[in-house]
Amino acid sequence: MRGAAFMNWIERLARLGYISVGAVYMIIGGITAAAALHGGQRTPDRRDAFFFIIEKPFGHLLLLIIAAGLIGYALWRLSSGFFDSDRRGSDAKGIAIRIGSVTRGIAYGAAAVRVLRMAAPVVAVTRARDGGRQARSIIRSDDGPSASRD
Repeated sequence: MRGAAFMNWIERLARLGYISVGAVYMIIGGITAAAALHGGQRTPDRRDAFFFIIEKPFGHLLLLIIAAGLIGYALWRLSSGFFDSDRRGSDAKGIAIRIGSVTRGIAYGAAAVRVLRMAAPVVAVTRARDGGRQARSIIRSDDGPSASRD
């Protein structure tokens, strides 16, 4: 019974992950459209979308929710690959699909870690008594709150 309950939570987090990924891509699309209309010099990426989210009210909380969704999605992909929960089989095609699932799980897990690293300094800084001014300066710096890049 415990395994079924755990998989139920993973499935719920995976659904949150689908929503999270969709929201990030929609934000990237909106930023890209705005950049095209205003003569932007480069194409926005996920990192720009995360900075866009952080700058909004409750942005750090939204990033933490997105990170939770990405973790759930990553766990689901990993369990699908290792335990064949999607029943792809053990023939060559099934193994290739399962390897792809594990690869996606690792990639989304890494993305979740990057999102958490971006959100963590902002969470710590916004607790300071400067009214969030320091958080806004971190967000607008060239390197951002962490040195990792997408």
